[in-house]
Amino acid sequence: MLLQDFQEEEEEDSWTTYELLVDTGLDETFVFGDGLLLVDSKSKNLNTGMRGRIEWPNTDSAEATSHSFIHRGPFDPKLSNDVLGTKGKTAEIDFADGCVAQMGLLQPRMCKIYCYDHRQKERARIDLTWQFGAAFAVDSVLINDPNDGILGLGLTDFQMAYKSSQNDWCPRSFLEAMRSRLRRVSGSRPEETIALYFAIRMAPLYYQQTRQLQYEQLGVPIQSWMSFNRWPCSKEPQWNEDKIVVYGAGPVAYTKQWAVYLRSIRFYPLDPTVHRPQLDTSLMPVYGAMLNFVDNNSPRGLKVLLDTGASISRLPLQYIQQINRELCMQKNTINPVRDGIPRETYEISHHVDNQDLKIQVLYEFEGANGSVVKVYGPFETCFYQRHNGRNEALIFPQRPSRTYGVFGLNFFQSMYISLHKTLDSGANFVRMAAQWPENFEADLQGYNVPGLSAT
Repeated sequence: MLLQDFQEEEEEDSWTTYELLVDTGLDETFVFGDGLLLVDSKSKNLNTGMRGRIEWPNTDSAEATSHSFIHRGPFDPKLSNDVLGTKGKTAEIDFADGCVAQMGLLQPRMCKIYCYDHRQKERARIDLTWQFGAAFAVDSVLINDPNDGILGLGLTDFQMAYKSSQNDWCPRSFLEAMRSRLRRVSGSRPEETIALYFAIRMAPLYYQQTRQLQYEQLGVPIQSWMSFNRWPCSKEPQWNEDKIVVYGAGPVAYTKQWAVYLRSIRFYPLDPTVHRPQLDTSLMPVYGAMLNFVDNNSPRGLKVLLDTGASISRLPLQYIQQINRELCMQKNTINPVRDGIPRETYEISHHVDNQDLKIQVLYEFEGANGSVVKVYGPFETCFYQRHNGRNEALIFPQRPSRTYGVFGLNFFQSMYISLHKTLDSGANFVRMAAQWPENFEADLQGYNVPGLSAT
C-alpha cells in the first residue's frame, strides 16, 4: 500500500510504501507516525480515556527499527492528552491480545493500493482518497512487529474508536471506502455488499520441516492471499453448506465484529490411513475433552472473534485446562493470564502427536434461526504447529476480564474462510472449509493464482 505523505505534492518520489498488517478484528487503520513514543501502561487519564506516554528505554528504539514512518501532523505525543484533543480526533485502541496504540486522524490522503486482478491476470492499482490514523504512541510489542501499521478490515462501516458521543462524526472504515471501487459481488448474490476470501499458509520453512518438502519440488509457489468479492480460482474448497451467523449483528449495535457463536468443539482420534473428513456417525470423540460452550449464562455459546491480526488464539481458561488434562493427558494446573508472567497453556505430548494417530476436530457454530453448523478441521496447524523440532501450542487462556474467545492466525492457517457483509446487517455470515495437511500439495495446485507472487 502506497501513501502520500503530503497531500499537495504530486511527484512520484513523494510516495512512500507502508506494509500494513491485515486485521479483521479492527475497524481502524493507522500507520506509525514519526516521533513515536511508548505508551505508559501504568497510567490512565480519566477525562480522555487515554494513557500517558514516556520515552523509550533506548531513545532511538523506535527510529532504529526498519519501519517506514508517516508525518504525524499536529499530533505531538509530548503534548498532554487534553491538548492533543484540541488538535483533532484522537483515539486509543486496546487490542484483543493486549497491545495498545494511540493515534490521531490525518486529513484525507490519496492511497495507492496495489493488488492482482485475477481476471485480467495482471497487476492492478486502486487509487483511494481516504482518512486513516497516524500512531503517535504504541507499546513495545507493536513497535517490534515487522509491519508499519494496521489495515483494519472490521465489519463496522466507520472507524468507531474516534467516536466520542452518539452523534459524533467518524471516518469511513477501509471496507466501506473500498466498496464502490471493487467489482461487485456476483449477481446471484445481490444481498451481499462485500466478501473477503482468505487462503493463508504457513511459512515455507514449516513445510520443509514437517513434510520434508523443498520449495523447488512443489512446482508452484506457496501463496497466501486475500480476495475481494469472489474466490479467484476455478476450483473451490468444500465450504460448509449452511451459513454461520455473525455475532451481535443488527442495526442496534454501533460496533459490529467478525465474530461467531461457538457451541462446542470435539476431538476425534482416527487411524492415520483414514482420509479426512471422516463423517462416520459411529465415531466416538475423546469424551472428557468435549468442549461445551453452551450453558445457562451463554445459551447461544461462546462469542469468538475471527481475527487475522492475532498471531495465536484464546479460549477461557477452563477449556484450556480441559484440553491439557483430558486430551493431552497432562496433570499440571494452568495458571490464569497475568501481566509480566509468561503465558501458560496445554502441552502437546506424544499421546496426541504420533505417527499412529490423526485427530479430526469438529466445531459446532450457530447458524440461521439457532441451527447448528458443523465444520471439520485439522488438530495440527490449529491447536499446535511444529517448529524447530518442538511442538508449540497455539491456543492460550483468555484474560479473565474478557468473556469472548479469539480465533487468530493459526485458525486461518487451518481453514479457508470467507466473510460476507450484507445489505441487511442482521444477515452477515461466514463460511469455512478445512485446510487438511494431507491435501497440501493438491491444494497448492488447485488454489494457485497464476501471476501472483509467493508468500
